[in-house]
Amino acid sequence: MTIETCVRLVDEMLPNRVSEAVKRRLLGEVEGKVRVELLGEEPQDAPFFSPDTPADTQLAAPYPFDQLYWQYLLAMVSHTCGDNVRYENTALLFNASYQSYGKWLKRRGA
Repeated sequence: MTIETCVRLVDEMLPNRVSEAVKRRLLGEVEGKVRVELLGEEPQDAPFFSPDTPADTQLAAPYPFDQLYWQYLLAMVSHTCGDNVRYENTALLFNASYQSYGKWLKRRGA
């Protein structure tokens, strides 16, 4: 999944007024968690994505685990828009997907 695909998917699922810059920042946060906590990369001093990061940049988690990105972004957009029920539901989906990816990596010995 690319940055652009994720942002567009969330915008289709939940029309909103959150800027693309904010969505990219949020994706950068979850990409950082994936890379550091699950893939074992070193933390960085700056966000994983800058405003200049190309929209076609691939996110680290492969299909079918890439759903964690849109779930996280949908949860954060819902939270930002004050929709606490949608936030809680999508946060639960994100947490389950994130844990599933982590367990898969562990089974593979990654």
